[in-house]
Amino acid sequence: MRLVDVTMIAMIWISCCSYVPLCSVAGRPQVAFSASISTPPQENLGPFANETKLVFNKVLTNIGDAYSPDTGVFTAPVKGVYYFRYTGYSRAMKPSGLSIFHAGRRVVSTYKYSNQASYDNGHSSNGVTLLLAAGDSVHMQLWVDSWVFVDRRYNYCSFTGFLLFPM
Repeated sequence: MRLVDVTMIAMIWISCCSYVPLCSVAGRPQVAFSASISTPPQENLGPFANETKLVFNKVLTNIGDAYSPDTGVFTAPVKGVYYFRYTGYSRAMKPSGLSIFHAGRRVVSTYKYSNQASYDNGHSSNGVTLLLAAGDSVHMQLWVDSWVFVDRRYNYCSFTGFLLFPM
């Protein structure tokens, strides 16, 4: 067996069979968050006349404290490659447009609308991998004349991000 093979086996064993995350073994920074919107309870949030920054105020995980539940902004603590994903939920007859923003520009979006007066509720989701410099910020925005359904029990609308690897 080559040294590379042994190293890979050891890394797999550490990450799969141990309670110590591989990144802490290697001394790398640990950054991960998940948050949802919990206010207003069980209501539609929106519509607004302008695009509106969403504040995911119910923190589910915030390792490294890089996400602010007060502002809705993730600030990269180190230069690296990060992955972000969101999920939005909307009810029938309510358009829902969501976007991830980085450095003031829209990166990825989703839009859902049904003109059926039925129970055509649904989720939309998108994700992106970004190279961020230390101090770069990422946040979510709700489109103009758009809605999301909020329910603090089920966390329908969520925003997640984590460091894949530092650069």
